[in-house]
Parts: sequence; structure tokens; C-alpha cells
Amino acid sequence: MKRILLQGGRVIDPGSSLDQTLDILLADGAVAEIGRDLRLDEGAGTTIQARGWWIMPGAIDMHTHLREPGQEYKETILSGARAAAAGGFTSIACMANTHPVNDCAAVTRFICEQARQAPVNVFPIGSVTVGMQGKQMVEMGDMAAAGAVAFSEDGKTVENTKLYRHALEYAGSLNRPVVCHCQDNYLFADGVVHEGEISSMYGFPGIPSLAEELDIARCILLA
Repeated sequence: MKRILLQGGRVIDPGSSLDQTLDILLADGAVAEIGRDLRLDEGAGTTIQARGWWIMPGAIDMHTHLREPGQEYKETILSGARAAAAGGFTSIACMANTHPVNDCAAVTRFICEQARQAPVNVFPIGSVTVGMQGKQMVEMGDMAAAGAVAFSEDGKTVENTKLYRHALEYAGSLNRPVVCHCQDNYLFADGVVHEGEISSMYGFPGIPSLAEELDIARCILLA
């Protein structure tokens, strides 16, 4: 049995409201014991001084951009997953704004196949509309069966409320959430900063809070 003792780390577990400096004994990759002043017999395993470390359940990032397929010169599924693992993330969900867009089962399956080599869980999020153009709903059933865990237009808003309503209903029937980007594009316009005293002082085009609040209200009503 392989044993590893992590000594003196900050152990954080939100599920049990735990946040203390403790030792953790791992046996064959699983937590065997948590406590204070734990020791290993000589030759019984490896002791690692974890002072200054945070030891916690793996973090989950629900909004990543892995760029594959189509923009591998920026990042691949494998390189992005390795970066996630280095940062303490054990699961990541990747947005659909790839080239081609993840708007069909074939692209979803490709991402899942590539993710088999990844050191973390990679969950594809499909687009709501074909090509993220806001005109035609994707085949959500096929994509969900292929591995899509949710649907989103990433940084775009589905302005067609009738289409969006049907998309929310259909995604709900598949037990898949829709991740909304809440933004009224007419109010957002060419804004670059929050609308207020500073934007007025420096002459920057402002973005009013209402640009977000209106679309949040729409999404809540549709849901």
C-alpha cells in the first residue's frame, strides 16, 4: 500500500465547514486519515511538508475556452487541461466558441475523444444556436447524447426571445442547463466601462446596469 503524509497544510472542505491546519494521510490515492501530529513509521511511505499549501477538494471551472478544434495555436484541450490541473482544478467545462462551433454531435464527440488524454474531467458545453448565429436552434438531443453537459452562446445573447424560450424548454426536457450571457446589446452598444461618474468624467462610452438587468429579468421570466 502506497502511503503519503501531507503535514501542516491548510485543509479546506466547504462541505463540512472545515478550515484548519491539519495533516492528511493518503493511502493508495485516497484519504485515509485527517488529524494533527500524524506520523509515518520509517520506510512506511513518503512525508511531504505542506506548510503554506491549501489542501481542498478539486476546484471546478464552469467557463473555460480550450480553443480546440480550430485554434490549436492558442491552446489545445490537453494543454488547457494540464494548466487546469496545475492550478488545482479537477473538472472544467469548455465553451462552444471553437472553429467550427460546438453546435453538433460530431464536434461534441471530438472534444470528448480528445479529453480522454486529459488529466482532468473536461465537459463540453454546446452552443444554443447553429454557428452561434442566433437563428436556428441546435440539435440538443443529439449533442446531449454525445456528451454536452449544458448549452450556451458564451459571450453572446440570444436576442430572438421566441427561439430562446423554445431552447430553454427543450434543454430543460433533457435536464441540461442553459448558461446565459445577460446583455442587452442596444443598451450595451459601444460602451467600454460602467456608466457613472468616472465614465462621464473621462468621456468614456458608458454601459448602464440596465443593460444586464433587463436581460437577467427576461431570462428569469423565460425560465
